[in-house]
Amino acid sequence: MGITLIRLQGQLDSVRVWAVFLLCALVALIGYAAFGLLARLVTPWVSGRSTP
Repeated sequence: MGITLIRLQGQLDSVRVWAVFLLCALVALIGYAAFGLLARLVTPWVSGRSTP
């Protein structure tokens, strides 16, 4: 991603720079949410739920 951003900045293609940035932010948000859900499933005592 870094090489792509540097190349696009060199070409003064701001629309594609923003598109790559937003795509990276979306992937990070999905990954963060998935990790949070996984953590809740693996450690139910942290969220206050009782363990079976």
